[in-house]
Amino acid sequence: MRLFADQLGRQHPREEKDFSLETESLRRFLVGAPVEQSLFLLALAVSLLLLIALINAANLMFTRSLSRLRQQALQLAIGCSRSRLFCESLGESILLSLTGGLAGCLLSVWVLDLIRLYWRSLPSFLDVQLDWRIAAAVAFLSALAGLLAGLLPAWQASRRDILTTLRRTSSSSSLGGRQRGARLLVAAEVALSLLLLTGAFHLGGQLAALDAASPGFRSPSLLTFQITLPWETPFAEQLAFFRNLRLQFAASPAVSRVAYASKMPFDSEPVTGFRSDAAPGRHAVDLTRVSPHYFDVLSLPVLAGRAIAESDSPGKPRVVVLNRAAAQLFFPDRNPIGQTIYSPWNNSELKAEVIGVVADLPSPNDKPAIYQAFQDSNWPSPSFFVSPRGTASQQSTLADLRQRLRQFRPQQAIHTIRSMEQYLLDETAEPRTSFWLVAAFSVIAALLTGLGVLGVLLWFLNRHRAELGLRLALGARPHRLVLHLARHGLGSVAAGLLAGALLSLLLPAGIFPAMSPTLTSLTLAASLLGLLSLLAMLYPALRALRISPVESLRPD
Repeated sequence: MRLFADQLGRQHPREEKDFSLETESLRRFLVGAPVEQSLFLLALAVSLLLLIALINAANLMFTRSLSRLRQQALQLAIGCSRSRLFCESLGESILLSLTGGLAGCLLSVWVLDLIRLYWRSLPSFLDVQLDWRIAAAVAFLSALAGLLAGLLPAWQASRRDILTTLRRTSSSSSLGGRQRGARLLVAAEVALSLLLLTGAFHLGGQLAALDAASPGFRSPSLLTFQITLPWETPFAEQLAFFRNLRLQFAASPAVSRVAYASKMPFDSEPVTGFRSDAAPGRHAVDLTRVSPHYFDVLSLPVLAGRAIAESDSPGKPRVVVLNRAAAQLFFPDRNPIGQTIYSPWNNSELKAEVIGVVADLPSPNDKPAIYQAFQDSNWPSPSFFVSPRGTASQQSTLADLRQRLRQFRPQQAIHTIRSMEQYLLDETAEPRTSFWLVAAFSVIAALLTGLGVLGVLLWFLNRHRAELGLRLALGARPHRLVLHLARHGLGSVAAGLLAGALLSLLLPAGIFPAMSPTLTSLTLAASLLGLLSLLAMLYPALRALRISPVESLRPD
């Protein structure tokens, strides 16, 4: 395609000087980039959550194996082979993981119904269902997760020295190396959970900014629909029909204001080749042909100059209205009102006077947009925007408009009827879906992390019960025991938060732009995860305060 474009440029240096071609796979064209991004984000979130669950399971299996040191040492002492001990420990982990995978498959039957119902950005031809391939993949991943989670505890159990283990267990001496392993797993959980939470807060901030930047046409009573003439209808007939029809609709007692445009507000219609005398080069803009009162109906404020009016008709000088982004692009250092915009037309250019500047539509990145009157271009299928008057319902307004259309042109029909509220929900379905997916997985990851912190602290409390009881017997204050216990959990949490923050900041933005964090989202995620970790430490702390020195010092 590049060679073809270069060849055209050489053969027609004037007409095809800036000619370019872009290729796109059929799958991407059918599915769409937003859906691809949502699916990629879902896969990323699922992978992170599965890794967190794997680390959590490994952590709990690891701490459980440390609490069974004496039992496993006695098994080895009475003749149990190390290979059998290894297989028993590994088999227990795999069995638990397969049980969890089976429960997940059963739960997915219900969850898939929710996905089909609420995931609006999925194409209609994508039939999301649970089949034998997915079940086989879940079984394989469950077995693999159980194998990985139980491998380290099983390996340590099979290599345990009998005499050393019995001596350490009986004396309740420190298990420093094994404790460090458990804390390292907790830190890894915290780091990955922070990554997911940061992404959730970042997406939530983007969604909140998108909602807050609404130009004002969120009224659920605002109706939108299309009317399509045959494409071979002459332009003069099209222009007269839609202009007269708008006046007929505006005369309805159920209608407050009515306008039409070549496309819906957030639909993209990029046109390349626009330029001005104030800015070098040609630029691509989003072009929309609009009728009078378009900006009034959509409550899109006019910042300077005026909007498209009834007087901007065929035979009159061409006029355009710029949005703020286009005004800054074409006229960065001067007032755009009264200036000239040049647009490509066959082998020449058309000139248009800038008569106004309107606000930008809310979007992640402000796109330059130009609005021109329906006076030059053939477009027989515009979108209408109708604001009902007073308390008139959508149904009664629509019935009156249909009656007026039948009287005006009986063979025409109103189609693609939606409220503006429904249209905006459909347009923002992709960011909302991404946010709720990441938020749901972040909550699960945070709960798993809290469970991991709780498990490590409870194991530490049980292993050092005698030591804590001796401290109480020697006069230690209860709050010092709590601080001594919390220090073992807070160290792992702090290390995990630091590692997760570095991972979030160093994550390449090209992997997925939505996961690129801001300082605010990172701070909120770290604060929430730290608070959850403190809550997980509350129960072990209460148990530490209830330790009786006499009972804790009794021999086993």
